[in-house]
Amino acid sequence: MVAEREIRAKEIVTDILSGIGDNDLMQKYRLTFRGLQSVFRKLVDSNIIDAEFLQGRLVPELNGEKTVIARSPRKEIYVPLPVHDLANPDVQGMVINISERGLGVKGLKAEVDEEKKLSIKPDKFLQLRSFRLKAKCRWVTSSDDAEEIVAGFEITSIGHEELQELRNLIETLEYMYR
Repeated sequence: MVAEREIRAKEIVTDILSGIGDNDLMQKYRLTFRGLQSVFRKLVDSNIIDAEFLQGRLVPELNGEKTVIARSPRKEIYVPLPVHDLANPDVQGMVINISERGLGVKGLKAEVDEEKKLSIKPDKFLQLRSFRLKAKCRWVTSSDDAEEIVAGFEITSIGHEELQELRNLIETLEYMYR
């Protein structure tokens, strides 16, 4: 059993209110993404911070149960699913697999530990809306041809509405590939 780390609510709330991002909080307090979500929930449950303030940072709960992100299997994608780095919107990659926890992308340059703001734009055929998320590159294959580079990203931040769009996409893919 892992011993819980003591984090002072006043200190982390001060950091949150000052605008420190999730990755910096995780690094400062030596937390995983799941650990940070646990801290956020404890702060909300204790009425120390309002859930509205954490919108886009706190993974929502469904029917009072915590959303399990780690166990969601990746769905392979066989239709074009463009993804854009919002820092370079003219550069387009293709999502090759996706889950609530992460995605595999072909044709988008990245370096390990690099964080990107991504926009996923489902084809009109899928009749789904575009959505944005923040993701951290966890691995990348090397290639001289940018179009052949494949990178794996962990989703580090996604808003409530965007998470619903991601779930709609996964549900649509499951239906298509039955």
